[in-house]
Amino acid sequence: MRLSGSAKREGSSERQCQVLDNTFIFLLAAGYTSSIKFVPTSDGHHRADLHVVRARLMGRDDLVVDITLRHDFIGNERDVRRHGMLRNPDRPDQLLDQAAADKNRNYREPYARNWSLAFLPACLSTSDCCHL
Repeated sequence: MRLSGSAKREGSSERQCQVLDNTFIFLLAAGYTSSIKFVPTSDGHHRADLHVVRARLMGRDDLVVDITLRHDFIGNERDVRRHGMLRNPDRPDQLLDQAAADKNRNYREPYARNWSLAFLPACLSTSDCCHL
């Protein structure tokens, strides 16, 4: 199996590139072929970060993964006592849940309709939480 491309993509942060690199290593070890250079667009407008060939999920042959990173700590706040606190301490998963819902709304249907691809949002936070 092979990896196609480099994780450095226009608009990708350094942290996102690290996540893609690590995902490539994981997929290679699992025996999958993946690419970031030849990821199909959902409807001509949106492009996910990773295309996994022959993943065979949810009745689809291939899988596309879109990675997003969210900062769940407060930074630039007028009340300096809140710096470094979680944005939603009562619901710490809310930020990632919302990010995943946004990705699903923008990507899942167009990919399924236009390419018959399964879509997976991978939402990560700066506090090392991950929602797939």
